[in-house]
Amino acid sequence: ISLRKEEEAVRILLKHLRRRRYKDAFEALSRESGVQLEGAVQARLWNALVENGDYKLAEQIFDEAANEGELDWYMS
Repeated sequence: ISLRKEEEAVRILLKHLRRRRYKDAFEALSRESGVQLEGAVQARLWNALVENGDYKLAEQIFDEAANEGELDWYMS
């Protein structure tokens, strides 16, 4: 199996584990495989919105990301 296909398979598994809220399994697979489902900003937003329903924190995350230039690629 090619490295690219294996990484894609791990991403699919990670996506499934997160949707099913198997947090420990998600974190273990991500750590052991070295594959991240998304970037740090997206992960923080997922936790703020989906896990905690914290819209104020999500807004803070967006503000920080915008101020640090992490959204420039999207906003240009």
